[in-house]
Amino acid sequence: MLCLGLALASQAEAAVKNVRIVWEANPSSEAIIGFSRSGSAGSSGQYVKYGSSTTESSWQNSATAIKRTFKSSLDNYFVRLTGLTANTEYYFRACDSTGCTEPYFFRTAPSAPQGLTFIAGGDSRTNRSQRQQGNRLVQKVRPHFVMFSGDYTDNHSASEMDTWLTDWLLTYTPTTINGVAYKQAYPLIPTVGNHEASDMNFMCSVFGVDADRNGSCSLRDSYYALNVGNLLRIYTLNTEFGSSQANDRTAQRNWLNGDLPANGTSAQWRLAQYHKPMFPRSSSKPAVHQIALDWAQVFYDYRMNLVNESDTHIAKYTKPVRPNGSDYQEVSAGTVYIGEGAWGAPVRTADRSSPWIVDQGSFAHLNVIQATASNVDIRTVYLSSEPSTSTLSKGGRDADPLALPTGWSLWDSAAVGNVFSLKRAANNLTELNESTSVPGQSISLSATRDVTVSSSGTLQNGNTVLADGDDAGKQLRALLGWGLTSVPAGATVQSASIKLNVVDPSSGSYNLHAMNSSWSETTATYAQTSGGTLIGSVVPSSNGSASITLNAAGVAMVQGWLNGSMVNHGVVLSSGGSSNGVDFSSRESGNAAQLLLNFTVPTTR
Repeated sequence: MLCLGLALASQAEAAVKNVRIVWEANPSSEAIIGFSRSGSAGSSGQYVKYGSSTTESSWQNSATAIKRTFKSSLDNYFVRLTGLTANTEYYFRACDSTGCTEPYFFRTAPSAPQGLTFIAGGDSRTNRSQRQQGNRLVQKVRPHFVMFSGDYTDNHSASEMDTWLTDWLLTYTPTTINGVAYKQAYPLIPTVGNHEASDMNFMCSVFGVDADRNGSCSLRDSYYALNVGNLLRIYTLNTEFGSSQANDRTAQRNWLNGDLPANGTSAQWRLAQYHKPMFPRSSSKPAVHQIALDWAQVFYDYRMNLVNESDTHIAKYTKPVRPNGSDYQEVSAGTVYIGEGAWGAPVRTADRSSPWIVDQGSFAHLNVIQATASNVDIRTVYLSSEPSTSTLSKGGRDADPLALPTGWSLWDSAAVGNVFSLKRAANNLTELNESTSVPGQSISLSATRDVTVSSSGTLQNGNTVLADGDDAGKQLRALLGWGLTSVPAGATVQSASIKLNVVDPSSGSYNLHAMNSSWSETTATYAQTSGGTLIGSVVPSSNGSASITLNAAGVAMVQGWLNGSMVNHGVVLSSGGSSNGVDFSSRESGNAAQLLLNFTVPTTR
């Protein structure tokens, strides 16, 4: 009875909340576990119990957690686990004198070479529902880690940060192992943003970063570097040092100028993240940010490959560049910059043009990045695609570090399509991997027929095509079709997507189905639009381009159209339950829906 009582007490609910994992150094053998106090009093002796198996009786207890308080009211506790085994799952509970939390687990970084899938983004401060969409996308990807480049909240208050940490729990994937419900947590690599400039010690007091290992919080904890195996070396830098912190700014620059030549070659790729971009892509921001520009030459000289910036709340890809005074100069091999952060902050207009830009756009997104020894591939994912994105299984991620979910909507960037692919040049700077950015060959086909059909029996042609779950008591669905004669004979489809030019957005989810019967713009009926296979989904939440990535069934459908095993009846777009309708441009407007195909063709010998 006594043993049972002790066991039950150990599983009692702790006065602990908002568990998070942070990487700041040596992620193959270390991790910081942080958590906050739930309630104002009544608990003490915070610690973590953990182990590398699901057998809790074999777990060990950490030392007592270090307490740090943010803004005088948010009590946080941190345990640094050391001596961990690389590429290993660790299971744990955060505990105090009243009990322990539900069980979590995370995976340490590999030490041997292997592919990695991770997420980079920033600026989540104002639109909470959009921030939560991005967090749930993280859950579905099961990334190895997340790089977050600043501006967590708007006013940097204790209550806002507490809410942000609560929302961060949405990134964790519920996972049942041996009949026990766990949550898989993903390590965070945090950065300072301008909305955190009033108290940059939050890197230490909220996330437990102690870059100089001196046991106290200081501005030195706002920049650091770590290796993820020998594949990546990641630099986190601080763009927010003000005039009163000139010495700290100089110290950071001197540290970077020393670390890159000394340690940059310890990994195959060098990455950086910071908040304010060197050359923002919106005229609402200053044309140049000098603190970031301080780093441009050392980046180029010591082979910085990829940089994630934030602050402007737009999306961009640059060509490989080198510094050229107060600008970039395009080069065949240089540094590539992406960003600029829109994980819930208000989107701005990407209206500043430069010849070294591949593409830029204004929409909420995060970047899913995959790295191997040979390539770095970047996919920019619309946050609005979260409801339609599948959740990658634990088995899927364990079997393949480069596995990805299905059903999400990706940015179809000019010239490179859905995947922005990079490779290392002979001098270890970055080149565009043009041979794989668009697999094999690609083609964009404009719709040759489109029409809106109504449950009331009417047809609508004109400059727009509509879909709606309830439009004055009737439902509207959009039919689309394409001719395929310009696709080469024998083509094997690798991927496919449909791009719409949205002119009246919707916050609702819309589903794309295969059409099962023939139709024309003058004779189509609403009854014909039911029962087709689901091939993709989208939330068309903003004006402009909305991309629907076709799932495996959709790719098979297009392949069937090409080889004649299926009749090309086109597709139908219908509401997934929303009565908030969407309008997009028709072929009559001159901006027809596009069917984008990436394919290979047999080699003639």
